[in-house]
Amino acid sequence: MIEDYFFAPTTRLTTPTSGLIYTDEDGNDTDILQAIKRLDTNYKTIMERLSILDNPSAEQLEKHKMLKEAYTKYKFIESLCIEEDDS
Repeated sequence: MIEDYFFAPTTRLTTPTSGLIYTDEDGNDTDILQAIKRLDTNYKTIMERLSILDNPSAEQLEKHKMLKEAYTKYKFIESLCIEEDDS
């Protein structure tokens, strides 16, 4: 069991009986396991929404003209960003 583990002079990680609690420099306590669950939920939501633009079905593109336009713009922006990363 970790009593105190310092990430920085003003941050602290402790293990109380309820789980891991992270105390930030402002003194706010956060349950790490709950924070990880929220991050996982947010990540899944983001990926689900991005998949509409990144990999739309042919039916969706045919049915929704705006989606087709958004897909085209997204792919163009993505190519610009990839080119910048390669430079």
